[in-house]
Amino acid sequence: MMNGPQSQSRLRILVMDDDQAIRRIFQIMLERLGCACETAPDGQAAIRQYGEALQRGAPFHAVILDLTVKQGLDGIETLAQLRTLDPGVRAILTTGQTAGDMANAAPPPGFLAVLAKPFKTADLEYALHVALAGACSGDDSARSSST
Repeated sequence: MMNGPQSQSRLRILVMDDDQAIRRIFQIMLERLGCACETAPDGQAAIRQYGEALQRGAPFHAVILDLTVKQGLDGIETLAQLRTLDPGVRAILTTGQTAGDMANAAPPPGFLAVLAKPFKTADLEYALHVALAGACSGDDSARSSST
């Protein structure tokens, strides 16, 4: 998973999902892929954590946002807010909707990949690869120069 300029430091991924069990699954899978993972239970927490990471000079390489949450901002609304902090945020949308509904469609504007639940580690790895392709090829010097 860790190739190119990102290989000198762990990829930092922020996951927003209102289901604690799903957040834990993401954390386990991302750590197995060699990534550092932080989680947020809702959009407001994700926005706060993302902003704090930017201020510390340790931005997230990508975010994974759940399409629907029971309370607060959904993934699309959260991404809109994150874009005000960082127009170059690299986002993956995750959804529990049936595969035919969204997973096979093009990602909504602003998202680089869609990850349908349930998913396998290989699916997560592929979505990260797609979302980070520009960063790993040098398009995103701010995220790759923090090594």
